[in-house]
Amino acid sequence: MKVAIRAFDVADEPAVVGVWHRSGRAAYTYLPTWQAFTLDEAGTVFRDVIRAHCRMWVGTLDEDVVAYLALKGDDYIDRLYVDPTRRTTRPDGSTRSTASRRCGSA
Repeated sequence: MKVAIRAFDVADEPAVVGVWHRSGRAAYTYLPTWQAFTLDEAGTVFRDVIRAHCRMWVGTLDEDVVAYLALKGDDYIDRLYVDPTRRTTRPDGSTRSTASRRCGSA
């Protein structure tokens, strides 16, 4: 498994929008607006609001985009999402994300 962080490229946009959309739907189950938010709508908001105002970085796993970071200015993290479908199974059968594994969290 090869994990990398690199600058966003415009070719990453569909994958990043997918990560954001899936993450939002998984995290915000209590928000009807997020649950009704379509992938096409997410793409429009991403282009017009997020990408237009932020510097973007992507996290990749075996060259597939699995996370993204949007920075405003030099040090403000506007958004940070990890694809909820990219979970790993531990030997005891439990799961945790690649990000938490890399940061040393249990």
